[in-house]
Amino acid sequence: MAETQEASVGWGGEFHFNDGTALYEAVEVVSFTLPNPEHEEVESTHLKSANRYREYIDSLINGGEVQVVLNYRPGSDTDTKLLAWRTSRAIRAMEFHIPESGVASVVIETTGKCNSIDRGEVSADGKMEATVTIRIASADTQEAAA
Repeated sequence: MAETQEASVGWGGEFHFNDGTALYEAVEVVSFTLPNPEHEEVESTHLKSANRYREYIDSLINGGEVQVVLNYRPGSDTDTKLLAWRTSRAIRAMEFHIPESGVASVVIETTGKCNSIDRGEVSADGKMEATVTIRIASADTQEAAA
């Protein structure tokens, strides 16, 4: 994409996850974070390291976690499917659809495991939200939206 676009808001973004059968678009998503892998290193400094600088070698990649915040609607299809995913402990496919001016322009695909669902607070005058935490399990790919 050319460097001509202006800043954009996240309106129109989507989060999809495999519900055990097919990709399912989570309903009433408020926000989500994106995969941000961290390349870890192991120190390999020795008594004759050049210029007395510590040395490092590449190690494993930590995929990190993403969080998806949704309007909490107990018993909804989205709620039921997310609870089943968490219970299954399965690694499943996911997609993040990133918008540009309200239209999906990039799709990020990866896999992950649903580790927790924080159903937040129930109050008389507040919106109920749930925060889903997913551990990333593989490298992500990024493609232009179809």
